[in-house]
Amino acid sequence: MELKKEKTLRRIFTEFILRVGAEMVAGGLLLVGIFTLGLYFGWILPANFSEQYAKNVMQELEAVDRASDVVENIQDYVNYYLVDESGAVIASNHPNKIGETINPKPKEGLLVGRSGWLQQEFSDGTLYLEYYVRSFYASTYLNRYFLCPAYAMGFFAFLMILLVVIGNVRRLERFFQGELKPLGAAAERISLDNLEVELPPATVSEVARVSDSFLKMKQELSDSLEREWQAQRNRRAQIAALAHDLKTPLTVILGNLDLLAETGVSEDQKQMIDVAIGEVKHSEDYIGILVDMAKNTGEVELMKTSIELASFFDGIESKARLIGEQKKVAIRTDYHFMDTNYLGDRNRVERAILNLLSNAIDYSPEGGTVALHAHAADGIVTVTVEDQGPGFSQEMLHSGVELFKMGESSRSSKKHYGIGLYMAQNTAKLHHGQLLIANRNEGGAQIKLILK
Repeated sequence: MELKKEKTLRRIFTEFILRVGAEMVAGGLLLVGIFTLGLYFGWILPANFSEQYAKNVMQELEAVDRASDVVENIQDYVNYYLVDESGAVIASNHPNKIGETINPKPKEGLLVGRSGWLQQEFSDGTLYLEYYVRSFYASTYLNRYFLCPAYAMGFFAFLMILLVVIGNVRRLERFFQGELKPLGAAAERISLDNLEVELPPATVSEVARVSDSFLKMKQELSDSLEREWQAQRNRRAQIAALAHDLKTPLTVILGNLDLLAETGVSEDQKQMIDVAIGEVKHSEDYIGILVDMAKNTGEVELMKTSIELASFFDGIESKARLIGEQKKVAIRTDYHFMDTNYLGDRNRVERAILNLLSNAIDYSPEGGTVALHAHAADGIVTVTVEDQGPGFSQEMLHSGVELFKMGESSRSSKKHYGIGLYMAQNTAKLHHGQLLIANRNEGGAQIKLILK
């Protein structure tokens, strides 16, 4: 198929102006032709017809003694006024003028605007004829009820100009709509994540350049999305590898703890072994959640149960103190529960809070303190964890909740893989809440987990 030659906007608008001008000239010539034909066939009377008619009437009345006997025969091409000696109108083809006084009397031949006057003396008064310098219709009915031919020409000329402009503007509008419609449709498809977009060749140079830029942007977006999808695949592979690597040592630890529990150990030792076994099982559940979260692209199903908040946070506090004792970090708690229970996924919420506490303990200096605040009211649970560590960098404040984001060295260690905050945020979102990270004015980090 032969491609259309591109046009510039300047050429298009120049053609538009020339087309409008040509159509106006053609319309004007058509109106002049109609007017000329009207004159030729006698449908329209020329502009000096009224004056000639008035002069002919005056010539015919020269032999008449009383003007009042013949004025009724005068046609409406002129206005006549028969005036007595006092200046009062005694006869006229305008009955509303009878009885009025014409003062001062118009002078013969004087043009007032587009009219002129002729006068002649008779025995019963003075006859004044007012003629008009304009065209007339041959039909008395048209003269009485329609615009005069000149005004009608002006009206139709204005109507013709209006129609020409509106028609050409509509034509130009349809042209540009045809040029821009593919761009709008392509943008809508891209907004629906459909990057299979092709654009037909544009006939306007400027639109063609926009189309080229649009296609280039689409390709860059496609490449960017492909890189993002590849990064997600890599993250999933990392999680799968991490889960696989952790599965074997956790199984070994769990087996050895079971064997150790069967040996002759004291009651206190058995209690510590039970705690260790519980934590290993929690770790296995945690790894399963992490893998499911990475693989799942749809809606995650929560295992919601009614959580009794006082005992729930007592259990978290006990585990946090055991972790803190290893680094000599104290745990300070502050609870305010207006609601006694919360409906949520117990395992996910517990793991998220313990993650935040474990990170805070790791980043706090030896002998420091980690604060755990919990507040529940109106169905909303707010958990705040504060530490005395180095705090977050600006980069971490912006992207610290990304998966595998470890930040700068001040808040990174070989014990962390950029998972904790991401997991906590995921738990918050699943419970229609949010995770907020900030730095405390007195130093250290502050993290708020809000669950709804």
